[in-house]
Formats: sequence, C-alpha cells, structure tokens
Amino acid sequence: MAFGPRARGAGRAEGRRRALVWLREVGAEQFADRHPDELSGGQAQRVAIARVLAAEPRVVLLDEPLSALDVAARPRMRAVLRRVLAGRTVVVVTHDGADVAELADRVVRMERAASQA
Repeated sequence: MAFGPRARGAGRAEGRRRALVWLREVGAEQFADRHPDELSGGQAQRVAIARVLAAEPRVVLLDEPLSALDVAARPRMRAVLRRVLAGRTVVVVTHDGADVAELADRVVRMERAASQA
C-alpha cells in the first residue's frame, strides 16, 4: 500500500499514514495488515483503489473499478471516486451504466462492429 507514496519520496511512516488514510476513505482500513490472498474479491478491489489513490497520481486509469464490489457497496465507492478524482484526468473503462452516469464528465462509447461473413 505504501509503495506509491514511498516512490514519490515519502518516508516509511508518512507512506504508511497516507496508505491508511486512503484505506479508511474506501472503507478498507481493517484490511491494512492482511496479505492479498487473505482478501475477498471486493475487499481486494477496495484495497487496489486505495493503493492507486495513495500514490496521488495526476492521471488515473480504472478498468472496471467497481465490478468486484457487491451491489450495496458500489454507490458509496462511486461517491468516493467522484469526489476524490475531481480535477484529475481519469479514464474509466466500464460496462456499468451507473458508473458512467455518476463518474463521467465525457463519454466515449465503443462497440464492436458485426463481422461480415
């Protein structure tokens, strides 16, 4: 979790503090001391989002960021993402119309053309 902040020059304690702030933000603070193989899919998804945010990138690419979350957790995570990603360049790849409606300022829709036989 602290790799991003540490790579940007933060010390060990500061890197851990930033990681914990973001884990708390996504509702995953209780997983801070767990190994990846000890997390469910939804837990791992929230930790992955926190890890990206802890690095404080200017540009973020999210590929199906909420797909592993249960239906009840998605609205909260959409609200968190909408708030914390404001002002950053973000590309979100999703099949979920609710993600598009709540997260997108601009939308590009891609479709595969039918094959000609």
